[in-house]
Amino acid sequence: MLKTFQLCGGKFDHPIWKIVLARAIRFFPMYFLMILFMWKVVPVLGGDGPRFYQFEDSHGCSESFIWQVLYLNNLIPWTQSSKCLEQTWYLANDL
Repeated sequence: MLKTFQLCGGKFDHPIWKIVLARAIRFFPMYFLMILFMWKVVPVLGGDGPRFYQFEDSHGCSESFIWQVLYLNNLIPWTQSSKCLEQTWYLANDL
C-alpha cells in the first residue's frame, strides 16, 4: 500500500473494498489449508498426550467449517461459540 501511495504522488485512489478483497484473497489459501490440516490431519497423525482426547472430541470444525472459510465465524452461529480454531477470531474480525 505504501508503494502504491508513493507511486501515485501522495494520493491514494483505491476504493476500500478492493483493499479488503485483495487481503481476503491473499489470506484464503493458507487459512483454508490450516483449517483443513487442524481438522483432518492432526486428529489422525496427531498425538496421544494426556489432553489430546479433548481436542479430538471438541474441535467442532465439522459444524462450523463453512463459516470459518467465509470469515464469518464471529457472527455465525450466533447462539454458540465456534470451537474450530478459536485463535482465528481476529482474522475474521479484521476482514
